[in-house]
This record gives sequence, C-alpha cells and structure tokens, in this order.
Amino acid sequence: MRSVYLLLLRPAALLGLLAACALLGGLLAGALVWLAGWGWAAALGATLPLVLFYALLLPSAWELSRALPLARGRAWQGLARYAVAALLVGGLCTLLAWAWLEPAAPLAASLFALASGGYLLALLAADALQAWAGLRDAEHRAEQAQARAVEAELLMLRNQVNPHFLFNCLNSISALTSFDAAAARRMTLALAQYFRQTLALTQRDWITLDEELIHCRGYVEIEQVRFGERLRFDCELADGAGAALLPPMLLQPLVENAVKHGIAARSEGGTLSLRALRQGDWLHVQLSNPLANPLALAAAASPHELGTGTGLHNVRQRLLSLFAGRANLRLRSEAGQFVAEITLPWRSEP
Repeated sequence: MRSVYLLLLRPAALLGLLAACALLGGLLAGALVWLAGWGWAAALGATLPLVLFYALLLPSAWELSRALPLARGRAWQGLARYAVAALLVGGLCTLLAWAWLEPAAPLAASLFALASGGYLLALLAADALQAWAGLRDAEHRAEQAQARAVEAELLMLRNQVNPHFLFNCLNSISALTSFDAAAARRMTLALAQYFRQTLALTQRDWITLDEELIHCRGYVEIEQVRFGERLRFDCELADGAGAALLPPMLLQPLVENAVKHGIAARSEGGTLSLRALRQGDWLHVQLSNPLANPLALAAAASPHELGTGTGLHNVRQRLLSLFAGRANLRLRSEAGQFVAEITLPWRSEP
C-alpha cells in the first residue's frame, strides 16, 4: 500500500500512528480486564494482533480522504461517506475480535465504537492536512507565477534600455556627420568603448551606485563630443552613498532624458547635477537640469507631462516591479530646474 510506504519514509508520522494504536490497544486491553476479568498480561497479548491489524488499516484513511475530499461536493455528503467508511472499518475490526477473542457483547460494542471513532477521526485529520497542504501549494504556485512575471517584465525592460540608448546615440552621430565628420568618428569610437566596458555590468541584477555612475559619465562623455562645453556634469555623493545597490541602467535614462529635453534645447547648454544621500533606510538620488523653456511647466497639467517617454516609463516600471510600490520616481520643477528624484529602499548586499 502506497500510504504505508510513505509512512516508512516519515518517522514522525509513523511514530504518531504507533502512538495512536498503542492508545487504542491499551483501551481495548483495559476493557478486557474490567469487563471480561482478564489479567493485564493476557489482555495486552491478546489485543496485539488486533492493534497491528488496525495499524495497517489506518493509513488507508489518507488515501480515502485524498480520493474523496470533503471539499468535493456538499459537506454533508462527504461526511456521510466518511461515516460509512468508519462504520465498515469498525465492523471489520469487531468481526475479527469476535473470531479472535470471543468477547462479550459489551466489549464488542466498545471495540466497535473505538475502531469506528478512531478511523473517522483519522479521515477528518487526513482531509484537514491535505486541504492545508493544497492551500500552501496554491500559494507557492501563485508566488512562483508572480516572481516569473516580475522577472519577465524586468528582462523586457532591461532589454529595452540598451536599444533605446543606442538609437539616440546613433541619431546624434548621424547629426554630426553632416558638419563634423571627425567628431562623429570620435563619438562612434566612444560609443563602442562604452558598450564594451559596461556590457558586463548590465548583465547583473544589482550594481552599486558608484558603478551606475560609470554609465552616466560614459554617456555624458559621449554626448560631450557633440555639445562640447555646453554640457557639464556635476556629481555629489554623501558619505557611503556610493555603496548602495540598485538595478543597472536605472539612472542613465534620467541623464539621457535631461540631455535630450533640457540641455540640447538650450543654446547656452547647462549643467546636469546629481546628488545622492542616505536617510535612514532610504536612498535618495536627485538629478536636475535647467528647463529648456521655463514656461513649459506652466503650460503642462502636471510635471509628469514634461517627461513621459520610454526612458522615464522604463524607470517607473522597473521600480514598481522590483520594490512593489516602496520606491518611486518624482518629477517637479523648481527655480527654473527640472528635477527627477528617485527614492528607494537602502540595500548594500544582494
């Protein structure tokens, strides 16, 4: 029987079964002592075969409850099936006792009640355990499905970043070729070097803020080939902030957005300013750039309308997937500056 084999593989369950049968054997032996006048030694020796037979029957309660769970159909129908099975087991044990012990009628009634009641309790306990195990298994499958969905979304978002960045760089190179071929060649070489140096980092799940700034500076250096002195980059990290972990290529889209929509649209250019600090269990990273048109924000219904392209959408979705609402990206305008601020939980170990 499969259930008996499984019991042999689970010592705790086997010990529980033996303890239950020992209790039943003690009660049956006590009934022989008090009702039939037997001695304890004779009573225990006579009830041992019955107890062993009952121990072989009890594991079938697990198989029966799995085949006919109470959750299938109406509850009263399931209880009726369990009651019939318990009565059959009780009757079988009583018939065996009659053949083995020839007990008096009161002892037969006690044996029938003990065997039937014990089997019914075993059925109910097995059904409850299997229902609990099924619930845990369903929760585990749901968690796995959610984790796979998040992993797939993050992979899609990560794969979206590099092409988006590459396309913008190629557009810049294309613009340079019409009036400065030498600068276009320098930018092409810088772009190739940038991808060689950063490819390994973008394949990791987490990198430090210091490593992420390699991406940002690399991108700024590439764009400085086109903008020259019009593009400046100022970075300031509070003590220890560089050790914070974050997903790779999280800040680079913000830098790219600032260059494309802020610096590039200003004849005098401007300075990108990045500030990062730790406050308790949170990391705050703020990137600001001068607005191309200070009146643009006033014409927009909200600051988010100033940046709703691929880069900012990518950042928001990655933060949502990775931190389940505990991290956010806020956009605002203050004193002629467009400010993008990321707040995320502090972590320094993967």
